[in-house]
Amino acid sequence: MTEYHRTKAYTTPANRLRPILQAQINAGQVVCRRCFKPITTDQKWDVSHIVDAAVALASGWPDEAINHTDNLEAQHRTCNRSAGGKLSQSMAANKRAGTDLKHGKW
Repeated sequence: MTEYHRTKAYTTPANRLRPILQAQINAGQVVCRRCFKPITTDQKWDVSHIVDAAVALASGWPDEAINHTDNLEAQHRTCNRSAGGKLSQSMAANKRAGTDLKHGKW
């Protein structure tokens, strides 16, 4: 979890969306975008960005767009955090190579 994910810009909309997503999970209606498997009531999950926050920030998105409910969804906790770790590694490699996020690989 990055510092960005601790800001009110993220936590407020994520906390508002969490009960809605939980109801959908309880009804068996949510599939994780990362692994394409259902999120079940016995699994831990995160409110995740569809377009990763780091990519959106580097692309100039305002906080309101990054954290809009259209850009938030439930993902398995392990899937979400694994993807975030891979993105962080890619961003660090791009920084070392002198490539900015807008034009590098992620």
